[in-house]
Amino acid sequence: MSTKDIERLDTFSVSGVEKEVCRDIELRQIKGIKKYGTTVENNNLTILQWLQHAYEENLDLCVYLKKTIIKIEEINARLENYTIPELNTKSKLETKQ
Repeated sequence: MSTKDIERLDTFSVSGVEKEVCRDIELRQIKGIKKYGTTVENNNLTILQWLQHAYEENLDLCVYLKKTIIKIEEINARLENYTIPELNTKSKLETKQ
């Protein structure tokens, strides 16, 4: 990213979802400092250790995603025969692939 690009970004303010993500990062950092007594920047793990941490975090993410998919499928199965009287149409949560 060039200096000009960075200067252009400085004119924008963070809002919406991006702002919430930034706040979540701040809160996560505070939690990490309390738990580990250091920041990621000051942690001297090896590259392999960092990769292992990232891998394990992503395994957790896969579990959370699969659980959410299963929940949506369960809801869809229950709603499959439900008709919305006003619309006379079946209701289903969106699960397009």
